[in-house]
Amino acid sequence: MSETPPDWTMPILAGSHVRLEPMDTGHLDGLVRAATEDRRTYGFTDVPATPEAMARYVAAAVAERDRGLAVPLVLRERGGDAGGSGRIVGATRFLDLGFWRPTPGPAGSGPADAAGRSTTFHWSTASDAGTAVHSSTTTTATATTITVVTTAAGGTTVATSSAEGTPAAGAPVQHPPTHETLAASAPAREAPTASDPAGAPPSVAEIGSTWLAASAQRTAVNTEAKLLLLGHAFGTWAALRVCLKTDARNARSRVAIERLGARFEGVRRTHVLALDGTARDSAYYSIVRAEWPGVRAGLIARLTRP
Repeated sequence: MSETPPDWTMPILAGSHVRLEPMDTGHLDGLVRAATEDRRTYGFTDVPATPEAMARYVAAAVAERDRGLAVPLVLRERGGDAGGSGRIVGATRFLDLGFWRPTPGPAGSGPADAAGRSTTFHWSTASDAGTAVHSSTTTTATATTITVVTTAAGGTTVATSSAEGTPAAGAPVQHPPTHETLAASAPAREAPTASDPAGAPPSVAEIGSTWLAASAQRTAVNTEAKLLLLGHAFGTWAALRVCLKTDARNARSRVAIERLGARFEGVRRTHVLALDGTARDSAYYSIVRAEWPGVRAGLIARLTRP
């Protein structure tokens, strides 16, 4: 089991308008100031309102990073000279990470066609679901090996095998995590496996848990932050897909995601518990690797527009 988080969980991303840096307890005061600026804009977003709640929020985020489950970042506004640092204006993170690394099957392992062609893909995911009643978290990881064989006739056959880690018997029913979840009670992430070799970065991720101070909303800060995050995912990580989702009722957020160039995938009904205690429908969007150049060009155009 790794005692330190993988290197890919600690990026620093800097642009002309904003710098994204790994979240830690030194950001507490700045995050509280940003979160309390004008809370009327957080109707669908769970943003801590007090120093105590923010401390728990940061502790839980850091614990998730230490287990390789998320990459929490703070947004720091930059001066006009692009060299100075300024106030903290919000937070965001990479989460719901997946690791998909195509690898050739070992010689002689599994079926192959007359030409001996066999392709094996290893897919693993790690999810973190908290239990509000017990203020604890349970991690479930599933690793699936899929062997795809092209036959001499041009058809394909698929063989799969899975290994799943499940919660212990008698574990409580899982609910969406909240900021009240205690980081200290969360289990450690398993050591890297064949699906996540030597702490390799994820190839699938969600950009989410994003909130901004009221004064930073609808500014270049948010646009550039998304450009930096997507550029890091598709450039540095060589990601295959980035997902964004929001409460289906949040029209403002949906318009903002669509303006990025993300493609609407559909609505997942009765997905999670909403802040108002109702069952939330989630609107899903995504950007895949082939779409990134066009999305990037659009974001740059928005940033350079007079």
